[in-house]
Amino acid sequence: MKKKLINYQHEWKQIPVPVASLLLDSENIRLETGRKTQDEIVRDLFVNEKAMQVLLSIYENGFFPDESPVVVKENKNWVVFEGNRRVASLQAMINPIHVPRKYKEKIRKLMLERSPIVTIAVRVAPNREAAMQYLAAKHTKNTKRPWSALRRAYFYYAQKEKGQSVQSLIKRYKGVNIPAYIKMYEMHHIATSLPNISDEVRKKISSKRSFDITTLERLYLDKYVQEKLGLHFNSKTGEVAVPKSQEFNCAYAVIVNDIADKIITSRKRISDSTERKTYIDQIVPKKLPSKKTSIASDFTPIELARTTKNKLNTQGIDFCLPFPAVERMYKETERISISNDRGFPNATHDLLRSFLECSLKAFFELHNITIKRRGEYTFLKDALKEFRGNDKVKLLAGSKFKALKNLVAKIEQTKGIGSMMGYTANFMHQLNHSHYFFSDRETVQQGWDELKPLFMFILATVPKKKEM
Repeated sequence: MKKKLINYQHEWKQIPVPVASLLLDSENIRLETGRKTQDEIVRDLFVNEKAMQVLLSIYENGFFPDESPVVVKENKNWVVFEGNRRVASLQAMINPIHVPRKYKEKIRKLMLERSPIVTIAVRVAPNREAAMQYLAAKHTKNTKRPWSALRRAYFYYAQKEKGQSVQSLIKRYKGVNIPAYIKMYEMHHIATSLPNISDEVRKKISSKRSFDITTLERLYLDKYVQEKLGLHFNSKTGEVAVPKSQEFNCAYAVIVNDIADKIITSRKRISDSTERKTYIDQIVPKKLPSKKTSIASDFTPIELARTTKNKLNTQGIDFCLPFPAVERMYKETERISISNDRGFPNATHDLLRSFLECSLKAFFELHNITIKRRGEYTFLKDALKEFRGNDKVKLLAGSKFKALKNLVAKIEQTKGIGSMMGYTANFMHQLNHSHYFFSDRETVQQGWDELKPLFMFILATVPKKKEM
């Protein structure tokens, strides 16, 4: 019986391939969610993965023969599984069209004195699965540049999502605690899906490079924390079930906010069981009910909005209301800076409350809806209550009504966890009247992010011509 080589990759065929014909892998574990096109991948590798350093090394020392990229042939294309930074660097040396602007001129000047490498030898893996095993062995166990724990979690979970059972992954990757990575992925996945966090915090949480997953892990592995939050982990697979409630979402949002802002770390405020108990008791005074539960796949990560720096993101809003005063308020929300140092976060938040009330009143007038009120004047609470209970609003909103109704209920809340979040009328009232309350960039951004779906509806929904 012929013995199998320890280094089975040695049997993979090595062939010459034009550098320009190689495709960077859009599913590369190094890349952040949403980057799919080749030029986006190149930018990511240069901005976040130090591809420029790789390029300079190749320029100074040459491309070493033992650094052959690993590729797989898919749809008649050579897709790079291992060596994306090297290939991106070689392609940039041929033509730096897709690299960030700050590197283009430098690369062009360098290449005035050198001829680029146009063909390299690549090693061909038989299929994607074999290439994935190779990547796992190289980057999750022992490598010059190992992946972070969170990246490893995403690596293993990606295979689970493609049909591999947890048990089969445990057998394939011997010595790897697969259930621990399943827990890590699912708890992070849920964190990126929370609606009540700002885009700034969401950006920090979403980064598999820098988010402090070990601090989150220290909390969710604590039995007392599990009990208070209502977390239930499958002992064999690591899969999690969490309470299906707004209370859980709010409490978990506080935790991930604190981690993102480094209010808590593995060594600060939660370093031992006593500190963790004190911390979680402050966030969740009573155990959260968990009769109704959700699993990780019930959550959908919220994509990062492309915001203008230090300004509210109004992308996706179509302002159609025929009220110039309200439109002027809307234009101010687009322009006003929310920066903590030179901006006006408190003024912005105060404007946000006024804009919400005026927009609702304009919406109701446009659709001939009378707001029921108790006293002489119509207040924000009257408009919110009318929105939730009005049959015509329900008809106008259609399938969106349930979500909008739940959102309005969140805005109205005055007690319990979340009653003082930046999007609630309660918080905005206190900000407007109390000498103890103030807002900052993160708070007003979070308030806007949560209120935005309501604005997207009331600002764009106008009567048909025959109704007007």
